[in-house]
Amino acid sequence: MDIGKSLTYMFEDEKWTNKVVVGAVINLIPILNFASAGYMLATIRNVANDVVPSLPTWDDFGDYFVKGLVLAIIGLVYALPLLILSCCPISGMFLPAFYDTNEMGAALRLTNLAVVSIFGLFVLLYALAYTFVMPAVMLHYASDGDFSAAFQFGQIFAFIRDNINSYLKAWLYVLVLGVVIGIGELMVGLIVGWIPICGWIFSWVLGLGVAFWIYLVVAYVYGQFAREVQLPMRPASAIA
Repeated sequence: MDIGKSLTYMFEDEKWTNKVVVGAVINLIPILNFASAGYMLATIRNVANDVVPSLPTWDDFGDYFVKGLVLAIIGLVYALPLLILSCCPISGMFLPAFYDTNEMGAALRLTNLAVVSIFGLFVLLYALAYTFVMPAVMLHYASDGDFSAAFQFGQIFAFIRDNINSYLKAWLYVLVLGVVIGIGELMVGLIVGWIPICGWIFSWVLGLGVAFWIYLVVAYVYGQFAREVQLPMRPASAIA
């Protein structure tokens, strides 16, 4: 996999300005920005099938929107345990306020701290597992073309196991890139965030614009991975 090329391949398209700018603008609009995720799926299929140029046009906006919405629903289903686990430590933070200040209260506070810490650890581990599994889930949805394919757990875990070296390489690259870009956006936000209204708007626009570029990077990385492991990709119309 040529992972480094994932950062710049989109600019090799003669019409990249229209495709990327339109995508970045769409990503700024709530609800409509589901289409950005659908566009990412289409890009994954193009890269996996070695289609040139890799970036699709925006002619199938409605199709991208539906595919992106379905992908968001899949992600939400997988995230439900994380959301449930997150509620436990958050609610537990407020319980010490109701304890007495005697020895029993101190023991209860210590117990509460231990329980909150354990749940916090579970949240962290599940969040990490979520980021690790979701690329395979996304690829299976794009490959099979059916919503249920995203929940074929046996096939998904076998797919990860059988291609673990390449999968780890792609996952770690995207994870590290996301952390680096997140830190960069935070620093920019701290620099311009003190400017009333204009600074906030700039930070928001920058964040969502960069998010679309990350979509394209992710699409290229996992599209190459799918091509390397010979995961078949159906045409866009085959994905429901």
